[in-house]
Amino acid sequence: MDHSSIEAAERETFEEIGYRIDLSNERPFFAINFEEGFDDYYLVEREIDIESLTLQYEEVQKVK
Repeated sequence: MDHSSIEAAERETFEEIGYRIDLSNERPFFAINFEEGFDDYYLVEREIDIESLTLQYEEVQKVK
């Protein structure tokens, strides 16, 4: 199944810290291209209550 980098970033943000983010109006801050693909990097700033986050311990130990 093929997913856009926006869909993947939104999904992973929710899975790893429990925050639903809408990146539909964002563009990648930068991209790295490889012979067989690419990585998009999104840098976004949001005011959120970090106490309300649910961290996936295997992936994230700390947020600030």
